[in-house]
This record gives sequence, structure tokens and C-alpha cells, in this order.
Amino acid sequence: MKRKILLAAAAMAVGTNAMADVVVFKNGDKLTGTVVELVDGKLKLNSPAVGDVLIDTLDIQTFSTDGLIDLQLADGVIVKQKVDSGTDGKITIIGIGGQTEYEISSLKSINPRTGWRGNVRGGLSIQNGNSKNEDYYFAFDLLNRTENDRYIFGGDYNLQRRKNENGDRESTTDNWKAFGQWDHFFDEKLYGYGRVQGDHDSIANLKYRVSPGIGLGYQWHESPIWNFTTEGGLNYVYERYDDDDSDPDFDNDNSYVAVRGAYRYDRKLNDKVLLFHNFEIIPSIEDPVDVFTLTTDLGVRANMTSNMFTEARVELKHNSEPAAGASKSDVRWIVSIGWAF
Repeated sequence: MKRKILLAAAAMAVGTNAMADVVVFKNGDKLTGTVVELVDGKLKLNSPAVGDVLIDTLDIQTFSTDGLIDLQLADGVIVKQKVDSGTDGKITIIGIGGQTEYEISSLKSINPRTGWRGNVRGGLSIQNGNSKNEDYYFAFDLLNRTENDRYIFGGDYNLQRRKNENGDRESTTDNWKAFGQWDHFFDEKLYGYGRVQGDHDSIANLKYRVSPGIGLGYQWHESPIWNFTTEGGLNYVYERYDDDDSDPDFDNDNSYVAVRGAYRYDRKLNDKVLLFHNFEIIPSIEDPVDVFTLTTDLGVRANMTSNMFTEARVELKHNSEPAAGASKSDVRWIVSIGWAF
């Protein structure tokens, strides 16, 4: 292990990245990269030269970070701060109360996998003049990650109303989605999941769609910098439509067994900008070509403060068998402001 660390230090000594976290060893060597986590007295650093390196904190004189990280202190409190180097065996953080030094050995963890994290996002636009329009958007994400389990909840609501030529207010968009998922990890990468999701879209005449399911997932990579997950499993889909009976062949109540394939990806481009992309397809087992739903999005999030951010995303929803008069595909462009916690 020491040989690996020395090789990495030598490699990075050739040319270091100014925008990087830095670990200083007690023998004076330095290693740059990205601090990933601290667990059981071992600091994991991702180095561009050699990948992930585990370093015993007993060998560390000090370290510093280029951006904000989550530090779990000895009393269990988690603070999000930028770390500066300190004296022998210590680090320095600057908070509301000023500059404070902490013994590296006193840290319980870095970027701990415990506690709830998440964000809320919203957008509002109201016009009351020549045009009388109202646009509302609200969304949330919650995540709790422990050593063996992960709990994910999320949802959104969209409403757009316009006054028509008769002066009556009518909705042009009115839909919501909510889901919950539990992942249980069998090892560092492989996990089983249980998931349930509900959807409603009054404009598409969808009263509700409920789709519980189970399956397996694989966490290809998990870190504060980037994450990539794939999932596959079985779903039961039940849909109920509010149809005007203009199509006698359309079934207002529909249910089927389906397979599910999905992936989630996000990556920090730097300490302020996050790129994300998600994809999910649920085709019927009996008729996968003609009966399926597909959802995907692509977006970017930019931090304005340590908690506040702005987000822009584009979403595509496709239903191969919509109600009579409804479009198969919906595309939404959303700009919102959010708060992370």
C-alpha cells in the first residue's frame, strides 16, 4: 500500500492540478485528487493517476479541499465546509464562528452515508394583463444512504392555467408524479430494490397509473463527484383513464405485467455545476412493442450559494397507448430555483 501511495505521489509530482484536493503526508510527500470519504480511519482519495487510494489517517499530516465537503465531527454533527490545511495532524475549517482547527483523528467520517439529504425546487410565473396566465411547478427529492440500504423518495407537480377568449380559466397542464424506492445492498455494488410509483395527468385523461415493482440494481460508481446506476426488474402496471368513449376499442381500465429498465447518472463538472440524466422504460411482457411507457430527462444544476441552486431540465414522457385525443409524447422545458439540505 505504501508503495502504491509513493508511486501516486511521484506521478502527481510531475504536474499537479491547481483545482484539486491535497493530502500532505508526514514524510512531506503530497498527493492530489478528490477526497471521496473517510471511513474507519481510512481516507479514500481518487487520484487521476492511479484511481482510488486508501490512506491511513495516521500517515496524514494534513489535507485540504478545493470545494465544500461534508465533515462528521466527533459529536456526530455534520458540517458542510471547505477544508484548509492545518498544523501537524490537524485541519482548519472556517465557519460562522470563525476559524477552527480539528484533529484529523477526531473526525468520525467524511461524506457520511447516513442521514437524510435532498432538495426542493419550484417555479412560478403569473401574468395579469393582456395575457392572463399562471404557471406553477414544485418538485422534491429525498435520499437516505446507510451502509447496506438506500431510501429514495421524489415527486413533482405541474400546473398551467390560461384564460380563454371567453374569459374562462382553463388548465393546459395539470399532472403530478410521486415515487418511493428501497434499495438493499448485497455487496458494494449489487442491490435489490422495491419501488412503487403513482402518476396523474388530467390533460391526458389519465386518472392514475400505479406501478409497483421489484428488481436488481448495480451501482457502477458512487462518490460525491459522480454516480451511475442501472436497474432491471418486474412491474405490475394498473391504469385508469377518464375517456369520453369516442374510441369504443379503448379500455379505460388497463393492467399488465411489465419489465422495467432504468439508469441514473449525475456528475459534478466542478464544485458549482452538476449534470444529470435519467432514463426509464416499462414495456408490457405480452406486447412490448406496442404497450410501454418511457420517461427520460437531461438537466444541469448550478449552485448560487452553498444551499441555493438554479436548475434547467428537459423531460420527455411517452405513453404508447394514450386516451383518445391525447398525444403519445409530452416534452417539458423547466427552469426552477431550489434549496438543497
